[in-house]
Amino acid sequence: MGAAVLIRAIEPTTGLALMRRSAHPHGSILFIDWMLSEEGQTVLAQQIPRITLRKGIKQIPRHQELYKKEFVFVNPASIGPNLNDLIASYQQIFNVR
Repeated sequence: MGAAVLIRAIEPTTGLALMRRSAHPHGSILFIDWMLSEEGQTVLAQQIPRITLRKGIKQIPRHQELYKKEFVFVNPASIGPNLNDLIASYQQIFNVR
């Protein structure tokens, strides 16, 4: 309860989320729709610059290597049951207690 309605992690750091009780949910939906459109992905790739997942968008050359990477989409429902293991892995990898 109270979790985000939709989360899509787009590597390396771009993310979109629509919160359950957003002040302007319809505006948020329009923005997410634009961000995922060809125009929005072109802006991400060329002006920000960020790597995009949409095929056919010209990437900045230094991002070509990242674009070859295999992307993984995480199902939010899988995080809850594995949360303690994920936290332990994070702490071990980054040497954080």
